[in-house]
Amino acid sequence: MNSFKRLIISVKSQIDQVTEGLENHEALAEAAIQEVELLRKQNCQHLYRLGKSKAREQTLIDRLEEEVDRWRERAIRIRARDENKALECVKRMKETENRIKQHRRALEKITRQHEQALQDLSCIDSKIDSLRNRKLLLSARQTHGQASSVMRSLADDEDELEAIFDRWEETVAVSECGRLDVVPPEPDLDEEFRREEEQAELKSMLDDLTRDPDLDEEA
Repeated sequence: MNSFKRLIISVKSQIDQVTEGLENHEALAEAAIQEVELLRKQNCQHLYRLGKSKAREQTLIDRLEEEVDRWRERAIRIRARDENKALECVKRMKETENRIKQHRRALEKITRQHEQALQDLSCIDSKIDSLRNRKLLLSARQTHGQASSVMRSLADDEDELEAIFDRWEETVAVSECGRLDVVPPEPDLDEEFRREEEQAELKSMLDDLTRDPDLDEEA
């Protein structure tokens, strides 16, 4: 509980630094994940210390059990010659057995703590995987949403955008025309003949209109 309280306090303390007054969800999520990863590192260190303690306790228990066997053998071997020494050996054997009981209780306690730490580590790993997957999913959704928003905006402003490029193209075309040498078009030959023929026909009509009738009769 205390670890998660520290996690929440730490994440809150980073909000201003990470977002600079603006809410940046991805940065906050990454900061939270880093805090959980720090908690994982601390748990791994705790697991390592517990493992070392387990090994020390087990080694000590093994050594004490060997001592019990030695005191038992001594008591049996010396009883016939010196019962008092044999009783002292039994006493030492009993004291050693009591020490073994104490260390076994300590070993059981350390073992429970070690198992709990392993469970905690598994939960932390699952949480980190879950948070990272969720961050990736939300980041992808956010990116897709932003892209969709841009595309909708482009669709809404398509006419205006096309008008901008049309005006640009018109400006470029006018600029290009200003640099071209103006060459007068060649006269249309067919049109020239038509005008001459029309002129001749009109002249003929004029001649008919102005001809003297008396001259026609004489002819």
